[in-house]
Formats: sequence, C-alpha cells, structure tokens
Amino acid sequence: KEQTEQQLRDMRQQKEQTEQQLRDMRQRKEKTEQQLHDMRQQKEQTEQQLRDMRQQKEQTEHQLHDMRQQKEQTEQQLRDMRQQKEQTEQQFHDMRQQKEKT
Repeated sequence: KEQTEQQLRDMRQQKEQTEQQLRDMRQRKEKTEQQLHDMRQQKEQTEQQLRDMRQQKEQTEHQLHDMRQQKEQTEQQLRDMRQQKEQTEQQFHDMRQQKEKT
C-alpha cells in the first residue's frame, strides 16, 4: 500500500511537471507568434517607407529635369538679350555715322 501511494504521488508530480511544461511551451509559442506579428508589421512599414522614398526620388528627378529646362530657357533668353543689345548698339553706331555724314 505504501508503495502504491508513493507511485501515485510520483504520478501526480509527473502530471504537474508535464502540465507546467505544456504551459511553458504555450507561452513560448504565443511569444514567438507575437514576435512574428511584430516582424511582419515592421516589414510592411519598411516596404511602405521604401515606396515613399522611391516616389520622393521620382519627384526630385522630375523637379531637377524642370529646373534644367528652366536654366536652358533662361540662358537662351540671356543670349537673345545680348544679341538684341549688340544689334541696338550697332544701330546706334550706324545712326551716329549717318548723322555725322549729313
């Protein structure tokens, strides 16, 4: 009888240990799933940031293109104005000469 009671106590202890191990494993599983969830969220955020950065890059390149065009136009206007100035000075010079002749 003593032996049977001892065996019973051992079995109860074994059962408690097994249940504790099971609880521990469930806890670890939940923790792992939470970490996985967090990592997926982090991945989505990172991908969103990447998309935003690509969009920003495209916008910046577009702006750069526009600014280069603007620069070329401004330089062309400057060349035209210089030419206009030279023509005006030439006309002025011609008129002086004409006036001196008369």
